[in-house]
Amino acid sequence: MEEIGRNPTDVSQLRVGIVGTGFIGSVHARAARLAGARIVGVAGSTPERAARAYAARLAERVFRSAEDLIESGELDVLHVCTPNHLHASITIKPLATDFDAAALMAARAAQSARTATAPFVYRFHPMARTVGGAVGTMAVSQVSPGRKNRLFLEISGSEASVAFDQEQPETLWLGRRQGSELLVRDPQTLSLPVLRYSSLPAGHAQGYHDCFDAFTADSYAAVRGERPEGLPTFDDGARAARICDSVLASARTRSWVEVHPA
Repeated sequence: MEEIGRNPTDVSQLRVGIVGTGFIGSVHARAARLAGARIVGVAGSTPERAARAYAARLAERVFRSAEDLIESGELDVLHVCTPNHLHASITIKPLATDFDAAALMAARAAQSARTATAPFVYRFHPMARTVGGAVGTMAVSQVSPGRKNRLFLEISGSEASVAFDQEQPETLWLGRRQGSELLVRDPQTLSLPVLRYSSLPAGHAQGYHDCFDAFTADSYAAVRGERPEGLPTFDDGARAARICDSVLASARTRSWVEVHPA
């Protein structure tokens, strides 16, 4: 997601455009509407696909190409919802399919001094955010057969461990030498910084859409000049691309690969 238009600090309703007509484009459009934005236009790989997505996105206009949408002068924010290999020519998570391209995009975003975010949306689940501040060493392995978009994070310390499982996101596992426990998402017990991401009462599960909506709202807040804590930027996207490159190198060499900081 990129800020591309006028200075919107005093704008109550941001004008957004969406490039991409598939599933993730629908997710972005839903989150944009919930955040109070106007969907000014949509563009797809062909004008015909954009026209088919026009009604579903509740967009005001169909643009013949991404270039026409970007250069229209009608946008404050651009949502890039294209296949991964096209992100480098427009941008998003993964920013690109290799680290060099992702690093270049992050550098250009920094030079522009505009808001540029990447949707690492499970940062916005209250239970994942509860782990925030824990520091550990990460090992990355191949996706397990049968798992569907699983994100499993565990930090193992000498005295205690903590784990978050995206497939069971309402609980956080805490392990200690004297025993283990499951911490259940409950607005009555969450810390104040985390509480604002807990949008439902305990017992009503929050998931991907809720996280994406919160990510979009925080991105728009950043466009307006706020500084939401933990908002993932293109720098985070470039770091993820570096990790992916290291995973591929490990698979090729059948050895451990250390991921060096930028």
